Amino acid sequence: MRVCSTYVSNDGGDWLFHYHDSADNHEPNPQTMARFQNELPEVLALLDKENIESEEQAFELFMEKMLTDKDFLDDISMDMPQADIDMDNALEELFNSHTPKTEDKAYQKIDKLCDKYPQRIDFLYNAYEFVPDWFVDKGFMRLNMAVLIGLNALAQAGFDWQKDELHWGFVENRPFMRAYARYAQEIMERYHDIRQVMFIQQRLLKACPTDNLGIRHEYVQSLLFCKKYKEVIKLYKTYPDDFDPSIVYGVAFASWQLGQKSADKYLKKAIQEFPLCAKELLDFFPNPDFYGFLKTSTPILIRVYFSLERDLLKKRHTMPSDGYAHGGIMVGSPAQAYEFWQQHGQFWQKDALDWLKQHTNEKDKKTKSPNKK
Repeated sequence: MRVCSTYVSNDGGDWLFHYHDSADNHEPNPQTMARFQNELPEVLALLDKENIESEEQAFELFMEKMLTDKDFLDDISMDMPQADIDMDNALEELFNSHTPKTEDKAYQKIDKLCDKYPQRIDFLYNAYEFVPDWFVDKGFMRLNMAVLIGLNALAQAGFDWQKDELHWGFVENRPFMRAYARYAQEIMERYHDIRQVMFIQQRLLKACPTDNLGIRHEYVQSLLFCKKYKEVIKLYKTYPDDFDPSIVYGVAFASWQLGQKSADKYLKKAIQEFPLCAKELLDFFPNPDFYGFLKTSTPILIRVYFSLERDLLKKRHTMPSDGYAHGGIMVGSPAQAYEFWQQHGQFWQKDALDWLKQHTNEKDKKTKSPNKK
């Protein structure tokens, strides 16, 4: 087994993860790095031309530039650690897999690289992220190991979660941050441990205020789950330009629960930005005794009830076929509304739905009525 150490450095407040593989004894080639830095402004200037109208066109120009300088690409490739080359090859094989058998074979290569380089957080996260359905428990084990290694490295370096920051701009930090965020999701799905989940979410938001991972969208759900409505409003004010449904509907719901006059204003804004989310919530028809169940049950039982009876409770609800693209969800699509209902439908009970319906009816009347001069 090769010795691979993970550690964190602090250079003037810039905390950065490092991976050192003693078997490769790899150090970046200074000449290659200098050449890359010298030519980068030229490449960026090429991509900033006014006649470039799309990301696809910019990417084509970038590839054209790179392919005309094959020696430069070869220098970068030869300057990569063997570990990274092995992982890139394994991932490429996985992406080109089209049957369960070939997918299993490709994943096994990724998994073996985790044993070969046991402290590479990015490798462990890849093993989790691309794990086949029949290896989910082993994937979670890899994720858990990635988080433990990262937390230990930060603790050894003296990282203070209350005042220090992990900058997303350093790509070396991203594997741990992604792993820690996914770990919180797994903890909620597997154990419904809301306290542990919120502890992790608060840590990540504190360490990375720019929140490039979108932790705040999941944090809203946690706050609503614990009825911390004032914290939802505080979070909204921290990210006032965020137009995710979880944020705009979340602040409206929280304000309404607190009896604030601003609730109507927030809700009108939410309906205007995401009308399909309102429609999705209003299509929810529970059993007659459902609201009595909500008032007498515990939060965890409510969540379990929703997970088991979701499709039975929603008579006119089906998973939309449009809105899913390239592994993501299109903004304003039926798919986004469906995902929003899955996460937040549990909070909108009868009185809240009546309030929502009142505002959607008002919006419909304004839309249908002709303009009078």
